[in-house]
Amino acid sequence: PIDAVITWLDTTCPIWIRAKESVFNSDQYSNAVSKFDESLRFPSNEFTDAELSLCLSLILKNLPWIRRIFIVCMRPQHPNCLKQNRFSDALMKNKIVIIHHDEIFPNPSGQLPTFNSHAIESCIHRIPRLSEKFVYFNDDVFVVQPLEQTEFYNKGKTLNSISDLNTTSLRLDSLAGEDGHRCAWLNLLDRKKEFSLTKIVTIGHTPHPLTIQMMIEAEKHFHTQWKISSNHKIRGVCSDPDIPPIGATINLALENGLAAKGDIVEY
Repeated sequence: PIDAVITWLDTTCPIWIRAKESVFNSDQYSNAVSKFDESLRFPSNEFTDAELSLCLSLILKNLPWIRRIFIVCMRPQHPNCLKQNRFSDALMKNKIVIIHHDEIFPNPSGQLPTFNSHAIESCIHRIPRLSEKFVYFNDDVFVVQPLEQTEFYNKGKTLNSISDLNTTSLRLDSLAGEDGHRCAWLNLLDRKKEFSLTKIVTIGHTPHPLTIQMMIEAEKHFHTQWKISSNHKIRGVCSDPDIPPIGATINLALENGLAAKGDIVEY
C-alpha cells in the first residue's frame, strides 16, 4: 500500500492566531526572521481550505491507488471542505484521516505549538498506521493528470523531482532576506562534507515519494541538526538554522542509491 500525507493549516483559526502571536513575540524568537506572510497563501475567510480541497480532489481522481490520505494540522483544526459531498465516500471508507501535531511530535508539550514547516516535516513519518511507502504533499500541490505508482516508485527506489541547486542565487537571496527556508538549504549545502554528502540537489514543488525507512535513516544521519529543526517553532532562526528534512532525506537517499531522478515536473 501507498499512502499520501498533506500538511495544512487554517490561518484564520483564532486559536492558531493567538498561539502564533505568543510564540513570535516571545523572548526566544524576538530576533528571529520569518517571512510567514499569510497574504502570499491567498487567504480567504470564506474558503480557508480551497487549496486543500483541490489537492484532495485531484489525488482521489488521478491517484486512485493511494490507500489513505492523512491531513496533518494543528489541534483542533479540521478542514471545512470535508463537509462537501464529494468527500463523503472517502471519509466513510476512512480514506481521509485527520492527524494533529500532538500525535506525531515526540515531545508535544515542549515542541508545540509550532509554526515551522520543517519541524512538522521532520515528524511526518511518525504518523500512526502510515504505510511504509508514502507520498508527501504541501496543500498547494496539485496532480493535474493521472499518474501510476511506477512514476513514484520503481526497482526499489523513489523517483523524485530534483534539479541542480543554484547556489549563487540562494546565497544572495539569503543575505537579502534572511529567509529561514533558504538558510536551511544553505546550512545543508555548506555542511555537505560533514554530512558525508557529495552533492546537494534541490527538490521541486511536487509530490515527494518517500519511505518511513528513508526518514528514519535521515533522522539518524542528521541527528543533531534534525533535532534542532524539530524544536524550532519558527523557520527563520538563521543564527542556528534548520535543515530542510524532506530535502535532506531525499539527498541522503540519492547518496545511498535509494532514490533517483524521476520524470514528474512542476508547472
